[in-house]
Amino acid sequence: MAFKVNLLLSAQKDLDKALEYYYRINPSLSKRYFEEFLQIKTILETNPYFEIKYGHIRTLKLSSFPYLVHSILIKPFLGF
Repeated sequence: MAFKVNLLLSAQKDLDKALEYYYRINPSLSKRYFEEFLQIKTILETNPYFEIKYGHIRTLKLSSFPYLVHSILIKPFLGF
């Protein structure tokens, strides 16, 4: 089953800030950061059932960068 990943506006802003930060250090570093983010997004689209860290929020860490991706699994309403 495939899942849809929606990025909140605040998450998009955080992603943009991180990309700018790493780009100022080295453009290739920014590219690596974005590629890792896309890998996490692909993982969540395939299997979003990771350990719940607090409340109903799940997290995944980027492997080479000090960032966590926070996610919430919203189950669709199938009706009656």
